[in-house]
Amino acid sequence: MPKLFFIILSVFITTPILAWDNHATMTQAAIDQSSNLNAYLNQQIPTESLADFLKTTTHSLPQKLNQIEQELRRAEAGYRPLPENLTYAPAHSDCAQDLVICFKKSLRINLNASLDAARNENISLRDALITASSQPDFGFDLYLYEDSGTAFGKYYGFKTQPLGISTTEFGTQILFHMSTYQDDPQILNFIPRLNEDYPEYRAIQYFELSRFAANAHHPYWSAVFLGWGLHYIQDMTQPYHAILSNGASSDDLAIIISQAKQGNPLPLQAFIALQTDRHILLEGLTDYILSATNDSLYRPILISALKNTALDHGLHSCEVRPGYIRQHVDLRMAKTSAEYQAMLLATMPASFVSDPSFNAGEFNAYDDLFYTDMNEAQRVQFTEQVVKAMQWFGAYTRNCLKQYKVYSPKVKV
Repeated sequence: MPKLFFIILSVFITTPILAWDNHATMTQAAIDQSSNLNAYLNQQIPTESLADFLKTTTHSLPQKLNQIEQELRRAEAGYRPLPENLTYAPAHSDCAQDLVICFKKSLRINLNASLDAARNENISLRDALITASSQPDFGFDLYLYEDSGTAFGKYYGFKTQPLGISTTEFGTQILFHMSTYQDDPQILNFIPRLNEDYPEYRAIQYFELSRFAANAHHPYWSAVFLGWGLHYIQDMTQPYHAILSNGASSDDLAIIISQAKQGNPLPLQAFIALQTDRHILLEGLTDYILSATNDSLYRPILISALKNTALDHGLHSCEVRPGYIRQHVDLRMAKTSAEYQAMLLATMPASFVSDPSFNAGEFNAYDDLFYTDMNEAQRVQFTEQVVKAMQWFGAYTRNCLKQYKVYSPKVKV
Protein backbone atom coordinates (compact mmCIF):
# COMPACT_ATOMS: atom_id res chain seq x y z
CA MET A 1 0.00 0.00 0.00
CA PRO A 2 1.39 3.44 -0.83
CA LYS A 3 2.82 5.38 2.11
CA LEU A 4 0.78 8.26 0.75
CA PHE A 5 -2.40 6.63 1.87
CA PHE A 6 -1.25 6.18 5.45
CA ILE A 7 -0.76 9.94 5.57
CA ILE A 8 -4.07 10.74 3.90
CA LEU A 9 -6.13 8.49 6.08
CA SER A 10 -4.59 9.81 9.28
CA VAL A 11 -7.01 12.73 9.05
CA PHE A 12 -9.87 10.25 9.22
CA ILE A 13 -9.07 8.94 12.67
CA THR A 14 -7.41 11.69 14.67
CA THR A 15 -10.71 12.39 16.38
CA PRO A 16 -12.98 10.13 18.47
CA ILE A 17 -15.29 8.00 16.34
CA LEU A 18 -17.52 5.84 18.51
CA ALA A 19 -20.63 5.27 16.38
CA TRP A 20 -23.59 6.00 18.64
CA ASP A 21 -22.17 7.65 21.74
CA ASN A 22 -24.84 6.55 24.18
CA HIS A 23 -25.54 2.85 23.75
CA ALA A 24 -26.87 2.40 27.29
CA THR A 25 -29.55 5.10 26.96
CA MET A 26 -30.52 3.85 23.52
CA THR A 27 -30.61 0.18 24.57
CA GLN A 28 -32.75 1.07 27.57
CA ALA A 29 -35.26 2.86 25.36
CA ALA A 30 -35.24 0.04 22.80
CA ILE A 31 -36.23 -2.60 25.35
CA ASP A 32 -38.22 -0.41 27.75
CA GLN A 33 -41.71 -1.21 26.48
CA SER A 34 -41.13 -4.60 24.89
CA SER A 35 -43.90 -6.30 26.85
CA ASN A 36 -43.15 -9.80 25.60
CA LEU A 37 -39.63 -9.47 27.04
CA ASN A 38 -40.49 -7.87 30.38
CA ALA A 39 -40.72 -11.06 32.45
CA TYR A 40 -37.37 -12.12 31.08
CA LEU A 41 -35.69 -8.72 31.50
CA ASN A 42 -36.97 -8.13 35.02
CA GLN A 43 -35.37 -11.29 36.42
CA GLN A 44 -32.95 -10.73 39.27
CA ILE A 45 -29.65 -12.50 38.65
CA PRO A 46 -26.54 -12.71 40.82
CA THR A 47 -23.47 -10.86 39.63
CA GLU A 48 -20.44 -13.05 39.18
CA SER A 49 -16.76 -12.29 38.77
CA LEU A 50 -15.15 -13.24 35.51
CA ALA A 51 -12.63 -15.32 37.46
CA ASP A 52 -15.42 -17.39 39.02
CA PHE A 53 -17.11 -17.87 35.64
CA LEU A 54 -13.84 -19.08 34.15
CA LYS A 55 -13.04 -21.40 37.08
CA THR A 56 -16.32 -23.25 36.73
CA THR A 57 -16.09 -23.64 32.94
CA THR A 58 -12.50 -24.78 32.56
CA HIS A 59 -13.50 -28.05 30.89
CA SER A 60 -16.18 -26.77 28.51
CA LEU A 61 -15.21 -23.21 27.54
CA PRO A 62 -12.00 -24.12 25.65
CA GLN A 63 -13.99 -26.33 23.29
CA LYS A 64 -16.54 -23.58 22.69
CA LEU A 65 -13.87 -20.99 21.93
CA ASN A 66 -12.20 -23.42 19.54
CA GLN A 67 -15.53 -23.96 17.73
CA ILE A 68 -15.97 -20.20 17.35
CA GLU A 69 -12.42 -19.84 16.02
CA GLN A 70 -12.81 -22.63 13.48
CA GLU A 71 -16.07 -21.15 12.19
CA LEU A 72 -14.46 -17.72 11.79
CA ARG A 73 -11.49 -19.19 9.93
CA ARG A 74 -13.81 -21.12 7.63
CA ALA A 75 -16.33 -18.46 6.75
CA GLU A 76 -15.43 -14.93 7.90
CA ALA A 77 -13.92 -12.99 4.99
CA GLY A 78 -10.82 -10.95 5.84
CA TYR A 79 -10.35 -12.66 9.20
CA ARG A 80 -6.83 -12.99 10.58
CA PRO A 81 -6.77 -16.20 12.66
CA LEU A 82 -6.00 -16.34 16.35
CA PRO A 83 -2.34 -17.33 16.82
CA GLU A 84 -2.15 -20.88 18.14
CA ASN A 85 -0.22 -19.87 21.26
CA LEU A 86 -3.17 -17.68 22.35
CA THR A 87 -5.65 -20.57 22.39
CA TYR A 88 -7.53 -20.63 25.69
CA ALA A 89 -6.13 -23.69 27.50
CA PRO A 90 -6.74 -23.65 31.28
CA ALA A 91 -5.01 -27.02 31.61
CA HIS A 92 -1.69 -25.42 30.67
CA SER A 93 0.22 -24.07 33.64
CA ASP A 94 0.88 -20.61 32.16
CA CYS A 95 -2.84 -20.13 31.46
CA ALA A 96 -3.93 -21.59 34.79
CA GLN A 97 -1.87 -18.97 36.64
CA ASP A 98 -4.23 -16.22 35.46
CA LEU A 99 -7.39 -17.41 33.72
CA VAL A 100 -8.69 -13.87 33.22
CA ILE A 101 -5.61 -12.71 31.30
CA CYS A 102 -5.54 -15.96 29.34
CA PHE A 103 -9.20 -15.51 28.41
CA LYS A 104 -8.67 -11.87 27.37
CA LYS A 105 -5.79 -12.95 25.16
CA SER A 106 -7.96 -15.57 23.48
CA LEU A 107 -10.53 -12.85 22.73
CA ARG A 108 -7.76 -10.53 21.56
CA ILE A 109 -9.01 -7.51 23.48
CA ASN A 110 -7.12 -4.80 25.32
CA LEU A 111 -5.61 -6.43 28.40
CA ASN A 112 -6.15 -3.22 30.37
CA ALA A 113 -9.91 -3.21 29.79
CA SER A 114 -11.99 -3.89 32.90
CA LEU A 115 -14.54 -6.68 32.39
CA ASP A 116 -15.69 -7.46 35.90
CA ALA A 117 -18.93 -6.83 37.73
CA ALA A 118 -18.98 -3.53 39.59
CA ARG A 119 -20.74 -5.03 42.64
CA ASN A 120 -21.29 -8.36 44.40
CA GLU A 121 -25.11 -8.45 44.58
CA ASN A 122 -28.19 -9.29 42.54
CA ILE A 123 -28.96 -7.16 39.52
CA SER A 124 -31.81 -7.16 37.05
CA LEU A 125 -31.00 -8.84 33.79
CA ARG A 126 -32.19 -5.65 32.11
CA ASP A 127 -29.60 -3.52 33.91
CA ALA A 128 -26.79 -5.98 33.21
CA LEU A 129 -27.64 -5.97 29.53
CA ILE A 130 -28.00 -2.18 29.27
CA THR A 131 -24.67 -1.54 30.99
CA ALA A 132 -22.86 -4.16 28.91
CA SER A 133 -24.11 -2.67 25.64
CA SER A 134 -21.87 0.37 26.22
CA GLN A 135 -18.78 -1.45 27.49
CA PRO A 136 -17.01 -2.21 24.20
CA ASP A 137 -16.49 1.54 23.79
CA PHE A 138 -14.53 1.56 27.06
CA GLY A 139 -11.28 0.43 25.52
CA PHE A 140 -11.93 -3.18 24.50
CA ASP A 141 -10.57 -2.69 20.98
CA LEU A 142 -7.85 -0.11 21.52
CA TYR A 143 -4.20 -0.70 20.56
CA LEU A 144 -4.56 -4.24 19.20
CA TYR A 145 -2.09 -3.96 16.29
CA GLU A 146 1.62 -4.70 16.08
CA ASP A 147 2.45 -1.02 15.80
CA SER A 148 0.02 0.18 18.48
CA GLY A 149 2.74 0.44 21.12
CA THR A 150 1.39 -2.31 23.39
CA ALA A 151 2.94 -5.65 24.27
CA PHE A 152 -0.26 -7.55 23.47
CA GLY A 153 -0.67 -5.83 20.11
CA LYS A 154 2.63 -7.34 19.01
CA TYR A 155 1.38 -10.92 19.39
CA TYR A 156 -2.37 -10.69 18.64
CA GLY A 157 -1.93 -11.44 14.96
CA PHE A 158 -3.77 -8.45 13.49
CA LYS A 159 -0.48 -7.27 11.92
CA THR A 160 0.16 -3.54 11.53
CA GLN A 161 -2.78 -1.16 11.58
CA PRO A 162 -4.28 -1.06 8.05
CA LEU A 163 -4.73 2.71 8.04
CA GLY A 164 -4.08 5.86 9.97
CA ILE A 165 -1.88 6.78 12.90
CA SER A 166 -1.22 3.68 14.96
CA THR A 167 -0.97 5.46 18.30
CA THR A 168 -4.08 7.64 17.92
CA GLU A 169 -6.35 6.21 20.60
CA PHE A 170 -9.71 5.87 18.93
CA GLY A 171 -8.12 5.41 15.54
CA THR A 172 -6.78 2.03 16.61
CA GLN A 173 -10.29 0.61 17.01
CA ILE A 174 -11.79 1.96 13.80
CA LEU A 175 -11.98 -1.35 11.90
CA PHE A 176 -13.54 -3.10 14.88
CA HIS A 177 -16.48 -0.68 15.15
CA MET A 178 -16.87 0.39 11.52
CA SER A 179 -17.22 -1.77 8.43
CA THR A 180 -16.15 -1.67 4.81
CA TYR A 181 -18.41 -4.60 3.92
CA GLN A 182 -20.39 -2.53 1.40
CA ASP A 183 -17.65 -0.17 0.24
CA ASP A 184 -16.86 0.43 -3.40
CA PRO A 185 -14.45 -2.22 -4.80
CA GLN A 186 -12.26 0.62 -6.08
CA ILE A 187 -11.37 1.59 -2.52
CA LEU A 188 -10.95 -2.00 -1.36
CA ASN A 189 -8.70 -2.80 -4.32
CA PHE A 190 -6.63 0.32 -3.67
CA ILE A 191 -6.28 -0.57 0.02
CA PRO A 192 -6.82 -4.36 0.24
CA ARG A 193 -6.33 -4.48 3.99
CA LEU A 194 -9.53 -2.51 4.49
CA ASN A 195 -11.13 -5.93 4.04
CA GLU A 196 -9.76 -6.74 7.50
CA ASP A 197 -12.65 -5.25 9.45
CA TYR A 198 -14.02 -6.95 12.51
CA PRO A 199 -17.49 -5.86 13.74
CA GLU A 200 -18.93 -9.20 12.62
CA TYR A 201 -16.06 -11.11 14.25
CA ARG A 202 -16.76 -9.38 17.55
CA ALA A 203 -20.52 -9.91 17.35
CA ILE A 204 -20.12 -13.62 16.57
CA GLN A 205 -17.62 -14.05 19.37
CA TYR A 206 -19.83 -12.49 22.03
CA PHE A 207 -23.18 -13.86 20.90
CA GLU A 208 -21.77 -17.38 20.91
CA LEU A 209 -20.28 -16.85 24.36
CA SER A 210 -23.65 -15.57 25.57
CA ARG A 211 -25.37 -18.73 24.42
CA PHE A 212 -22.62 -20.84 25.99
CA ALA A 213 -22.91 -19.03 29.34
CA ALA A 214 -26.70 -19.43 29.32
CA ASN A 215 -26.45 -23.17 28.73
CA ALA A 216 -23.81 -23.41 31.46
CA HIS A 217 -26.19 -21.64 33.94
CA HIS A 218 -24.27 -18.38 34.24
CA PRO A 219 -27.04 -15.82 33.54
CA TYR A 220 -24.98 -12.79 34.48
CA TRP A 221 -22.22 -13.49 31.99
CA SER A 222 -24.74 -14.56 29.40
CA ALA A 223 -26.36 -11.12 29.72
CA VAL A 224 -23.01 -9.33 29.64
CA PHE A 225 -21.75 -11.17 26.56
CA LEU A 226 -25.09 -10.53 24.89
CA GLY A 227 -24.82 -6.80 25.62
CA TRP A 228 -21.31 -6.76 24.17
CA GLY A 229 -22.47 -8.50 21.02
CA LEU A 230 -25.43 -6.15 20.63
CA HIS A 231 -23.02 -3.21 20.70
CA TYR A 232 -21.50 -4.18 17.35
CA ILE A 233 -24.90 -4.81 15.78
CA GLN A 234 -26.03 -1.40 17.04
CA ASP A 235 -22.90 0.30 15.69
CA MET A 236 -23.85 -0.82 12.20
CA THR A 237 -27.08 1.20 12.37
CA GLN A 238 -24.98 4.38 12.22
CA PRO A 239 -24.80 5.02 8.45
CA TYR A 240 -21.21 6.27 8.61
CA HIS A 241 -20.18 3.03 10.34
CA ALA A 242 -21.93 0.81 7.83
CA ILE A 243 -19.82 2.12 4.94
CA LEU A 244 -16.70 4.31 4.94
CA SER A 245 -17.45 5.95 1.59
CA ASN A 246 -20.88 7.01 2.81
CA GLY A 247 -22.88 8.85 0.15
CA ALA A 248 -20.06 8.95 -2.42
CA SER A 249 -20.64 7.92 -6.02
CA SER A 250 -18.45 5.40 -7.83
CA ASP A 251 -17.53 8.06 -10.38
CA ASP A 252 -16.34 10.48 -7.70
CA LEU A 253 -14.29 7.77 -5.99
CA ALA A 254 -12.72 6.72 -9.28
CA ILE A 255 -11.56 10.29 -9.93
CA ILE A 256 -10.05 10.97 -6.51
CA ILE A 257 -8.37 7.57 -6.29
CA SER A 258 -6.92 8.05 -9.77
CA GLN A 259 -5.58 11.46 -8.73
CA ALA A 260 -4.03 9.98 -5.59
CA LYS A 261 -2.31 7.28 -7.62
CA GLN A 262 -0.91 9.99 -9.89
CA GLY A 263 0.63 11.80 -6.93
CA ASN A 264 -2.09 14.32 -6.09
CA PRO A 265 -3.52 13.34 -2.67
CA LEU A 266 -5.37 16.59 -1.98
CA PRO A 267 -8.80 15.65 -3.42
CA LEU A 268 -8.79 12.36 -1.50
CA GLN A 269 -7.60 14.07 1.64
CA ALA A 270 -10.40 16.63 1.34
CA PHE A 271 -12.97 13.89 0.73
CA ILE A 272 -11.91 11.99 3.85
CA ALA A 273 -11.89 15.16 5.96
CA LEU A 274 -15.45 15.94 4.87
CA GLN A 275 -16.62 12.37 5.51
CA THR A 276 -15.09 12.49 8.97
CA ASP A 277 -16.72 15.82 9.84
CA ARG A 278 -20.15 14.66 8.67
CA HIS A 279 -19.75 11.41 10.57
CA ILE A 280 -18.85 13.15 13.82
CA LEU A 281 -21.55 15.81 13.48
CA LEU A 282 -24.26 13.22 12.86
CA GLU A 283 -23.50 11.21 15.96
CA GLY A 284 -22.53 14.22 18.08
CA LEU A 285 -25.78 16.06 17.43
CA THR A 286 -27.80 12.86 17.86
CA ASP A 287 -26.17 12.28 21.22
CA TYR A 288 -26.82 15.90 22.21
CA ILE A 289 -30.53 15.49 21.49
CA LEU A 290 -30.75 12.16 23.34
CA SER A 291 -28.94 13.65 26.33
CA ALA A 292 -31.09 16.79 26.51
CA THR A 293 -33.46 15.55 29.22
CA ASN A 294 -35.10 18.98 29.49
CA ASP A 295 -36.01 18.97 25.79
CA SER A 296 -39.73 18.34 25.39
CA LEU A 297 -39.84 18.24 21.59
CA TYR A 298 -36.96 16.52 19.79
CA ARG A 299 -35.64 14.09 22.40
CA PRO A 300 -39.05 12.39 22.85
CA ILE A 301 -39.20 11.88 19.08
CA LEU A 302 -35.91 9.95 19.07
CA ILE A 303 -36.78 7.99 22.22
CA SER A 304 -40.13 7.08 20.70
CA ALA A 305 -38.37 5.90 17.53
CA LEU A 306 -36.12 3.62 19.58
CA LYS A 307 -39.21 2.09 21.21
CA ASN A 308 -41.19 1.77 17.98
CA THR A 309 -41.76 -1.91 17.13
CA ALA A 310 -43.23 -1.37 13.65
CA LEU A 311 -40.10 -2.71 11.91
CA ASP A 312 -39.59 -5.72 14.19
CA HIS A 313 -41.68 -8.26 12.37
CA GLY A 314 -40.08 -8.03 8.95
CA LEU A 315 -36.52 -8.68 10.09
CA HIS A 316 -34.49 -11.74 9.19
CA SER A 317 -33.90 -14.08 12.12
CA CYS A 318 -30.94 -12.89 14.20
CA GLU A 319 -28.61 -15.85 13.79
CA VAL A 320 -25.26 -14.17 14.29
CA ARG A 321 -23.03 -16.15 11.95
CA PRO A 322 -20.51 -15.10 9.28
CA GLY A 323 -22.47 -13.01 6.80
CA TYR A 324 -25.33 -11.93 9.08
CA ILE A 325 -24.18 -8.33 9.63
CA ARG A 326 -22.92 -8.02 6.05
CA GLN A 327 -26.10 -9.32 4.45
CA HIS A 328 -28.67 -7.71 6.73
CA VAL A 329 -27.86 -4.92 9.20
CA ASP A 330 -24.89 -3.38 7.42
CA LEU A 331 -26.31 -3.74 3.92
CA ARG A 332 -29.59 -2.09 4.91
CA MET A 333 -27.91 0.97 6.39
CA ALA A 334 -25.36 1.31 3.59
CA LYS A 335 -28.23 1.56 1.11
CA THR A 336 -29.56 4.60 2.99
CA SER A 337 -26.20 6.35 3.31
CA ALA A 338 -26.88 8.89 0.56
CA GLU A 339 -30.03 10.01 2.40
CA TYR A 340 -28.04 10.96 5.51
CA GLN A 341 -25.37 12.70 3.47
CA ALA A 342 -28.03 14.79 1.67
CA MET A 343 -29.76 15.59 4.95
CA LEU A 344 -26.57 16.87 6.57
CA LEU A 345 -25.82 19.06 3.57
CA ALA A 346 -29.33 20.49 3.72
CA THR A 347 -29.55 21.11 7.46
CA MET A 348 -26.10 22.21 8.63
CA PRO A 349 -23.99 25.27 7.82
CA ALA A 350 -21.83 24.73 4.73
CA SER A 351 -18.76 25.73 6.74
CA PHE A 352 -19.33 22.63 8.89
CA VAL A 353 -20.10 19.98 6.27
CA SER A 354 -18.55 21.27 3.03
CA ASP A 355 -15.27 22.84 4.17
CA PRO A 356 -12.39 20.33 4.58
CA SER A 357 -10.55 22.74 6.87
CA PHE A 358 -13.28 22.45 9.53
CA ASN A 359 -12.41 19.97 12.30
CA ALA A 360 -15.55 18.48 13.83
CA GLY A 361 -13.44 16.60 16.35
CA GLU A 362 -12.70 19.88 18.12
CA PHE A 363 -16.32 21.05 17.99
CA ASN A 364 -18.67 20.69 20.96
CA ALA A 365 -21.14 23.58 20.71
CA TYR A 366 -24.05 21.37 19.68
CA ASP A 367 -26.52 23.52 21.59
CA ASP A 368 -25.68 26.53 19.39
CA LEU A 369 -25.58 24.39 16.26
CA PHE A 370 -29.02 22.92 16.84
CA TYR A 371 -30.89 25.94 18.17
CA THR A 372 -29.06 28.87 16.50
CA ASP A 373 -27.32 27.71 13.33
CA MET A 374 -30.21 25.46 12.27
CA ASN A 375 -33.73 26.78 11.77
CA GLU A 376 -36.86 24.95 12.84
CA ALA A 377 -37.39 23.28 9.47
CA GLN A 378 -33.80 22.02 9.51
CA ARG A 379 -34.13 20.72 13.06
CA VAL A 380 -37.23 18.82 12.01
CA GLN A 381 -35.54 17.44 8.89
CA PHE A 382 -32.49 16.30 10.87
CA THR A 383 -34.62 14.63 13.53
CA GLU A 384 -36.89 12.91 11.03
CA GLN A 385 -33.92 11.40 9.20
CA VAL A 386 -32.25 10.21 12.41
CA VAL A 387 -35.58 8.68 13.47
CA LYS A 388 -35.06 6.07 10.75
CA ALA A 389 -31.71 4.99 12.20
CA MET A 390 -33.16 4.96 15.72
CA GLN A 391 -35.96 2.67 14.55
CA TRP A 392 -33.47 0.22 13.08
CA PHE A 393 -31.31 0.43 16.23
CA GLY A 394 -34.32 -0.55 18.33
CA ALA A 395 -35.58 -3.19 15.93
CA TYR A 396 -32.26 -5.00 15.59
CA THR A 397 -31.66 -4.81 19.34
CA ARG A 398 -35.01 -6.43 20.13
CA ASN A 399 -34.70 -8.91 17.28
CA CYS A 400 -31.36 -10.25 18.51
CA LEU A 401 -32.42 -10.09 22.14
CA LYS A 402 -35.43 -12.33 21.45
CA GLN A 403 -33.21 -14.83 19.64
CA TYR A 404 -30.49 -14.99 22.30
CA LYS A 405 -32.43 -14.84 25.54
CA VAL A 406 -30.71 -15.86 28.75
CA TYR A 407 -32.64 -18.95 29.70
CA SER A 408 -33.74 -19.23 33.32
CA PRO A 409 -35.71 -21.89 35.20
CA LYS A 410 -37.72 -19.10 36.83
CA VAL A 411 -39.29 -17.73 33.67
CA LYS A 412 -40.62 -19.67 30.72
CA VAL A 413 -39.43 -17.94 27.52
